[in-house]
Amino acid sequence: MSQDKSQRLAGNALAAASMVLWSTSFPATDIILQTWHPLATAIGRLGIGALGLLPLMWWQGNISDVIHGPWKKVFRAGGLSPGIATLTLNVGMMYSNPVTAAVIVTMMPPIAFLLAVIEGEQRITVKWMVGIGLAVAGGTWASIHEDTGNLGFQGGEILLVVSVTCFAWYSRAVVRHLGMISTASATALTLFAGTLVSGAAIGLAQATGMIELYYEPTLKTFGLLFWIAAVANGYGMLLWFFAVSRIGVTISSFHQNLVPFYVMLMAVLLGGFVVLEQVYGALLVVGGVLVTQWPARRPKRAKKQPQQG
Repeated sequence: MSQDKSQRLAGNALAAASMVLWSTSFPATDIILQTWHPLATAIGRLGIGALGLLPLMWWQGNISDVIHGPWKKVFRAGGLSPGIATLTLNVGMMYSNPVTAAVIVTMMPPIAFLLAVIEGEQRITVKWMVGIGLAVAGGTWASIHEDTGNLGFQGGEILLVVSVTCFAWYSRAVVRHLGMISTASATALTLFAGTLVSGAAIGLAQATGMIELYYEPTLKTFGLLFWIAAVANGYGMLLWFFAVSRIGVTISSFHQNLVPFYVMLMAVLLGGFVVLEQVYGALLVVGGVLVTQWPARRPKRAKKQPQQG
């Protein structure tokens, strides 16, 4: 197997594993949000996610990055996302049309691709357009299959676009500008930076009366929060960056549109039902992944004619 092919296989496997971990957070988050404000949950996910990666940093011998890491670059990446991205995602979801919000969240592939085109890293080709179209169509189909409402605009949709764009930029920034430290260190430090930025903004909003945070700390909610923060978010993000370093942000982002399918599989394991729309949507997304990575045909070399002499 060629090195390029093995890199693609490893990258797609890591992206899929990352999305499976992220998918486990959805049922747990639904339970926590019954007694916790969404922004309080968001802060917990970022902060505990960063702390959860410290044992890995210590095991790798990189715990000194906490003191001597490139903090200016860390804050440029982590402050913008997950800091701003987390805020805009949570607030945007609170003030958005549900159908429109579901569609926007599936737009990571074209946004990531556009950033790559602007940076001169990728060209607009038919193969990429078909692959992105399949990924967005599949993600949308799987996400809004139960909602019979219509697309609408309530203002929060703008924040969702900002959130998706920030996350795409963040994914590129960590791989491109934080290569001097380990992936675990880059993930942990940017999550911590995001915690400080979003925490400051939420604290200011709380102090000025714009919002009123609430939460009911119980052993059950803290246990669920630890899982979604340290495991699903922290180590899921770590796997995400491993994938991005191998196959890039755009192809990795295709896998995000498989999350509804993974959530459905977990529900089935717990006694739920198979949702055919989510299966069909997943097949479209997988088709997009395959199309964009299908090797181009090499032109056949013309056979040399024997010289007459």
